Amino acid sequence: MKVLFVINQLFKGGAETALVNLLSAMPPEKYQVDLLLYDQIDIPNTVTLVSKIPSYVNVYNIAENEKKLAYIKKGIFKAYRSLTGRTAFRRKAYRVLKENEYDTAISFGEWFSCSLVAKYARARRKYVWIHADADKADFFHPDICRYNRIFDGFIFVSGISKLSAESHYPFLKNRSYVINNIINRDEVIEKSNQPLPFPLPAENLPRLVTVANIRPEKNHLRQVRVMKKLFDRGLRFYWINVGSRANRALSDEIELLIRRFGLQDYCIFTGAVENPYPAIKNSDAVCVLSDHESWSMVITEAKTVGTPVIATKTSGALEQIVHKETG
Repeated sequence: MKVLFVINQLFKGGAETALVNLLSAMPPEKYQVDLLLYDQIDIPNTVTLVSKIPSYVNVYNIAENEKKLAYIKKGIFKAYRSLTGRTAFRRKAYRVLKENEYDTAISFGEWFSCSLVAKYARARRKYVWIHADADKADFFHPDICRYNRIFDGFIFVSGISKLSAESHYPFLKNRSYVINNIINRDEVIEKSNQPLPFPLPAENLPRLVTVANIRPEKNHLRQVRVMKKLFDRGLRFYWINVGSRANRALSDEIELLIRRFGLQDYCIFTGAVENPYPAIKNSDAVCVLSDHESWSMVITEAKTVGTPVIATKTSGALEQIVHKETG
């Protein structure tokens, strides 16, 4: 069976890690897998997962050799989308799809246009794999609605997320499926026993850890405000945040709030690291405080290494955690 996955970029994040885990779980004797990355450019303060892709997966890294030209093209594509409401792709991507046929083609992710798969992939079946709560995420791409009739189905990573999406978008009813994100349990445990990628504070205080790239829906701003309220009540602890700070505007806003509240010595941002699992294992609790989260990889990973989880009541957390028993 020949399968195509299409994603814009493969930097370390929950959905991207889930994809790498999925590819690793697909036996090469059963599946011939192609992965098309159409916009994998060099972005500071990120960790790429390209090297983690299994060797038996055929990777088309469309922008691999463009260097600075990639940023120019990205600007052109952004302007085109702003003017026309539609998405353009690199010619090499069109050429790859023209030259190949597949049993199944999957547009992996709801945050970018599925039109490349919808219009140009030659496949017997086509799907969109959705990782967020479609009724809540402001990055749910409109092309999923625009081209929905072309797709054979839509894959969600949690049952609650699927039901809420079907209520919000009636075209999803009877065309949606659930496949939970998977982790590589043995790898997580092995990596959690490796040395810490950064020093932990020496003072003997409780340590909370959040592993999340800085994006609005992860709500680090609320986290800092909550931390201030707890400190005002006399509590003291460290809150260590692991994740990409590529969103500079939001990162600066968070830093200003931390300084305003005088939390610089206690609220720590490490930036992106390749292996966050030792920090997860060596914390007193892992905090997942997203506004919405369809199925959190971090919750599953924390449970795997035996660290308690504190989470907002998202669709994923409601399925992943038994309240006061497993988090």
